[in-house]
Amino acid sequence: MILNDEQKMVQEMMRNYSQNKLKPTAAERDKTAKFPQQELKELGELGALGMTVSDQWGGAEIAAGDGAISTIVSVQNSLPCGIIQKYGTDRQKQDYLMPLATGQWLGCFCLTEPQAGSDAGALLCKAERDGDSWVINGTKQFITSGQHAQVAIVFAVTDKSAAKKGISCFIVPTNTEGYIVSRIEDKMGQHCSDTATIVFENCRIPAENILGNEGEGYKIALSNLESGRIGIAAQCVGMARAALDAAVEYANQRKAFGVELVQHQAVAFRLADMATQIEAARQLIYHAASLKDAGLACLKEASMAKLFASEIAEKVCSDAIQIHGGYGYVADFPVERIYRDVRVSQIYEGASDIQRLVIARAVIYASKFYLKTSFALEKQMFKNRNIIEDIAMKTLEQAYQEFDYEKLINEQLVGNPQSINAYIECCERFVGLNKVALIWEGKNGESSQWTFEQLAQASGKLANYLQSLGIKTGDCIAGLLPRTPELLITILATWRIGAIYQPLFTAFESKAIEHRVATANTQLIITNSEQRPKLNGIELPNILTVHPQDFAATKDADFWQELAGLAKSVPVPLKAILAFKEYMRHAVDLREEDSFWNLADPGWAYGLYYGIAGPLGLGHILRSKLIYVQSAVLVNL
Repeated sequence: MILNDEQKMVQEMMRNYSQNKLKPTAAERDKTAKFPQQELKELGELGALGMTVSDQWGGAEIAAGDGAISTIVSVQNSLPCGIIQKYGTDRQKQDYLMPLATGQWLGCFCLTEPQAGSDAGALLCKAERDGDSWVINGTKQFITSGQHAQVAIVFAVTDKSAAKKGISCFIVPTNTEGYIVSRIEDKMGQHCSDTATIVFENCRIPAENILGNEGEGYKIALSNLESGRIGIAAQCVGMARAALDAAVEYANQRKAFGVELVQHQAVAFRLADMATQIEAARQLIYHAASLKDAGLACLKEASMAKLFASEIAEKVCSDAIQIHGGYGYVADFPVERIYRDVRVSQIYEGASDIQRLVIARAVIYASKFYLKTSFALEKQMFKNRNIIEDIAMKTLEQAYQEFDYEKLINEQLVGNPQSINAYIECCERFVGLNKVALIWEGKNGESSQWTFEQLAQASGKLANYLQSLGIKTGDCIAGLLPRTPELLITILATWRIGAIYQPLFTAFESKAIEHRVATANTQLIITNSEQRPKLNGIELPNILTVHPQDFAATKDADFWQELAGLAKSVPVPLKAILAFKEYMRHAVDLREEDSFWNLADPGWAYGLYYGIAGPLGLGHILRSKLIYVQSAVLVNL
């Protein structure tokens, strides 16, 4: 990536400040652990503390500084400023963003607890509603700027029974009674950046200080991980570059065996490796940052940048110490301090193993996800098929009662066109269009493979056809279809036009179908010739019969040729691909184990439930009732 003129100007301005103001006094701050109040004020005037804040609220883009100060700057931008900018009300933005962005105030991010580090869902800090107030009690640990901050972003449990979805986020002014700084950590490095333990003791704040909606805290906490990790990676590159510069300077001055160290091939090659690693990390950061700026998902790329940059930074600093020899181990030279400062980067904002876990999940599940069971397992499971399907249907009814299905669908997809577009762009980058998305195996040995592009085109054509029938956003479409690709294509087509998909089990009798359709105010039923007779003799809306051959693997049936002539009225581009899981993972905190497109045995009732309820975050209901499904095996194809 090549920086444009504006970016170069910002980079040069920050480099000049860092070299002229921060570097000469860094060693003194490290010794005294004096908080850099004046330097932060100057950085605020330069705009370094409000990079994520729009001009409307007083922000500007600029690079970060060095070492311990860069940690304060990174936290300020990606966490307090970034979160309030994204989730705050206009009043909250007006009250907090301007002083935070200009450096008048500092913010801190209170998520980590003594027992909850990488597992952010294990919080014990709680907030209880009391009239027009929230009362917070609990302990937060390793809080950057916790002692000197004027504003704290605090995460606390508001509904213990709801697990992660019972966590909420609050803005807490640190001068509030009950906000207690109980300990300042004595750290290995980054001495002038305070790291505090904060105790909340009946800390009462106004009810309007909640950020976002109640129960959205976990989502908010994770939403800014990308920015935070990119920021930490940039810090690492900056510190590694400082160590390299120091090593080059020393190697050019120090002589051994009659010549400068830099003339020795072993030293020169070491410097070459250091420079190469730094540049590779820099490009990973630029790539992740460009995706973030474009509004695309970049969780994997941010983790790659953070993992690689933090680990090579330690290696570069270690090599710089080695080049310095004994002088590298004493405090008179900067590389010793830089090494201590950079070491924590492999721990905070997600330890290195957490980054590897994030990357591994993205790589393993990027192209497809598929549940496959053996015929023997199916036979064993369906000895009591009727009982099992009865439980499955009751569980689905329970899901409808407990969750506003239509509202959730509309809020996540229909009501937010920007989210749809971002999801599509994310999917196009995340998964190749030509990769296999679905492998279908029939009971009689027939099978077919569908790529993401083929599924997208098929569902797009069907969506166009549905719109030509007058189906519009918010309408309900019922599907009485077996577990074949036509089922998945119908679901996708329904979602693409903003309609609500209502599953009808093939095990339903006619009366059950009639009741379900009438209750949901269904506008259209999609079925096939095999299931069509079940609809005879009952009052039903329009029926679209879809024949299995219309979904043949050749993709060139007359049905598709007929649809190809229709106007492309679907708002979602035809090149969009099936990666609904990746979008919903961000939208409703979906994890890998919660969602599967299961169109294989042991039965379409389970497959449809996992395909619908799983992406909506309802999978736990089924898993608590049907232990049989846990015997299935997740296979990366």
